[in-house]
Amino acid sequence: MGRKKTNNAPEKKSDSFFFSTRSDFSIRPARNSEIPLWRALAESLFQNSSIELGQEDILLLAFAGASEPIGFVHLHPQPSFVLLAGIGVIPSWQGRGAGRALMEAAMQESQKKWPNLPFQLEVEQANPAALRLYASWGFALTKMGAGTYQLRRASLN
Repeated sequence: MGRKKTNNAPEKKSDSFFFSTRSDFSIRPARNSEIPLWRALAESLFQNSSIELGQEDILLLAFAGASEPIGFVHLHPQPSFVLLAGIGVIPSWQGRGAGRALMEAAMQESQKKWPNLPFQLEVEQANPAALRLYASWGFALTKMGAGTYQLRRASLN
């Protein structure tokens, strides 16, 4: 895809900005110092993960308490869409609303930064629960690949 590989996330204007604060977890933009934490989390959740973070990418992290990472969402803009490059929640937090909150924060941030671009993602065909979840957010099947579905959701504008 020609993504510029970098080890640093884009600098954020405020490290204290939260997308979501609940009594059990919070979501906020990743700090540069948290990139290794995100890589370790993503690699623990996904086998054979190839993680690159581009300069324009958005990376949000979910935390239980002040510092326990429980999930992430990674957005990578393309010329004609925003790629949901990854989303994951650790097993002990799945089914508790963290994934939905991460996705909602990602869609909100994407609409602010890239208001006219649709969202796109791929999901494994062997994961029907994820397919149903994305369909509930308005994603539609656009293409089938070798073992994957490509889904797209129109921009809100």
